[in-house]
Amino acid sequence: MQYARVQNGEIVDGPRELPASWRNIIGVPNLPAARLAGLGWLPVEHEPVGAYQRPAAPVVTADRVHISAEPIPLSELEQRKRYEIDDACTAALNAATAGTPAAEIDTWSTQVAEAAAWRSWKSKGGLSINKPSTPLLTRLAAARGLPIADLVARVEARAAVFTTQAGDLIGRRQAKADQINAVRASLDSGAIDPSTARARFEAITW
Repeated sequence: MQYARVQNGEIVDGPRELPASWRNIIGVPNLPAARLAGLGWLPVEHEPVGAYQRPAAPVVTADRVHISAEPIPLSELEQRKRYEIDDACTAALNAATAGTPAAEIDTWSTQVAEAAAWRSWKSKGGLSINKPSTPLLTRLAAARGLPIADLVARVEARAAVFTTQAGDLIGRRQAKADQINAVRASLDSGAIDPSTARARFEAITW
């Protein structure tokens, strides 16, 4: 338990753990409550702090110090919600590419572009005279022992899956951002009061 030393109704030390000794008094933590109070050391009572709360200013009473929880400022709540949504989206996108090194992911756009060029060429007859340059896919296919046609199909399939995942996740993040912006706009216009805005901000989750 934490204690605070109170003098003339004001906290002059703490909140903190009781010192082992204080002003030539040894074994302070073992003193009875009445003795501690006589020395000005009062127990500190903390209310649980919720996700969108912060500790309020301490209130000194006759036998204890009480620290309640109060809502964080509305602007901080709004910003925190933006961070929560952005972080959740980033985590979900990272999960979608888990197991793939970042350096390899950086080549995906090149792989997709080369695959599209190869597919277009093939659909037009695949004449050797017009064959597109696919240096990355050619090397990847050779290293894996695959025909380039098979590798192109794999790149296309992976791109389709990731495009769907990314579209869903990014669209979801943007929709949540729109909700946050709508609450802010309603608050600024006076259409809703701060209490309603707080409830609406808190209701927006990933």
